[in-house]
Amino acid sequence: MNQLDLAREKMSAAASLGEVLAAAYAGFVTMLPVIEYHQDPASSDFVTFVIAGETASTCRLALVAAPSLPDSSRSAAIARCQSRGRTTAEVTAGLASLCHVMASRLCAAALTAIDAEDREACSRTSYHARQLCAWFGGEPAR
Repeated sequence: MNQLDLAREKMSAAASLGEVLAAAYAGFVTMLPVIEYHQDPASSDFVTFVIAGETASTCRLALVAAPSLPDSSRSAAIARCQSRGRTTAEVTAGLASLCHVMASRLCAAALTAIDAEDREACSRTSYHARQLCAWFGGEPAR
């Protein structure tokens, strides 16, 4: 099991709003080095990975504004990329799958969050996770 699969499982298992926000934040932190590693100017996927990196960074920052994000999550360090040796197709499938779960869980969290800032962070991040899912060839969550 790779780091994207672990992030997806953590996202799927999150129960409370704080857990969903923490898992989403960790998911974006996990994605960033993977996306950066695959930003090869010689690749036909270069533009997708550059845009995805900017979007994932934006999402991570949007989640920082959520009051219900646990303080311990805010200091998560960017992980080391562990996708070396995997094909671009395998990586994009893993990213699409993670983004699909994130979009779905964050959308549900946005609908139930009491605090307006939590709702905004969840809604905004869910929207971008759906975009990322589509860019990586997945079926965007509804």
